Amino acid sequence: MQTMRLVLAGWLVLTVVVACNSDADADAGPTPQSACASLLSGQASYRERCGGGAVLASAADATAACENVLSARGVSGAARRQAAACGDKYRSLPCDQPEYSAECAVQAPGTLPDGATCGMGGQCASGTCRGISHVGPGTVTKHVGDDGSVHPCGTCVAAATVGAKCLDFEPACPFDSVCDRTTNTCVASAKLGEACNEALSCATSLNCVAGRCVAQKPRGGDCTTRYDCAGVQACTGGKCSAPVKVGELCTGGDPCEGTARCVVPSGAEFRCVATKAPGQPCTTNTECVFACTGGVCTSPYVHQGQACSTQAQDGPYCDESAECVGGKCQPIAICQ
Repeated sequence: MQTMRLVLAGWLVLTVVVACNSDADADAGPTPQSACASLLSGQASYRERCGGGAVLASAADATAACENVLSARGVSGAARRQAAACGDKYRSLPCDQPEYSAECAVQAPGTLPDGATCGMGGQCASGTCRGISHVGPGTVTKHVGDDGSVHPCGTCVAAATVGAKCLDFEPACPFDSVCDRTTNTCVASAKLGEACNEALSCATSLNCVAGRCVAQKPRGGDCTTRYDCAGVQACTGGKCSAPVKVGELCTGGDPCEGTARCVVPSGAEFRCVATKAPGQPCTTNTECVFACTGGVCTSPYVHQGQACSTQAQDGPYCDESAECVGGKCQPIAICQ
């Protein structure tokens, strides 16, 4: 299963579509500033209410990255409207309901033709920018060529469909489908009540239990693990329940309240610990998402204008609003 994800510097994975059209967009929609304000405040509200989301960046850095992406060459008014609508959705979304929704997970096409240079899939009419691959310790995506080398830009290609080949470096399978590695073809994800296994995953918001796809449970439903529960919930005493409170024992998979994380602060017991964003003071690594360096929470991701590496195993890495070109993070608009 794949969704278009706007990844802001590896901090906050937002399941939102970035649709990139021509600069002469007839419907400009909201400004990048207002769209990002809605999107990020909605996500922050959801994390505070429902938990399960560590703060991976300062508010200023998250805002800057979002605005850079939504103002990149070709981004349409539809993309900005969709980002704003996704924020509104998260503000009212119950904690025990699936997070996926049309406002946040349905990809709108761009206008760039196949063969055009791209920095993200939403710029392309097909919705697919060939060569995107995960690079670095987080979820920032960059473009990896057939030879394994990292490049600042990708190429628009025809979108994969169910039944199409899904070899390495080929377009990823469409939403709610999976690559069957026994045949290297895209197959539709299993639906409610259908058979499932490690090779064939269930469709969005379903869980594979005893070889069948079942609906995830609301608050109070029976569970074996947190993945049996919808939205952001823990599985406590065999029941879907609210996230674990700060200071209480947790399992490695349980979500914690607010922006806390389930870690091992000392000894051998997992507990929910409040998490600090990069730039905040710290004394130990467990206080930070990435690391505590010199008494300050630090991040391996850098921003536009800062030095970067094009080697997948090295770093520092550019955040999702930039591409590493000539050893420096350049805006996505350079892919043109």
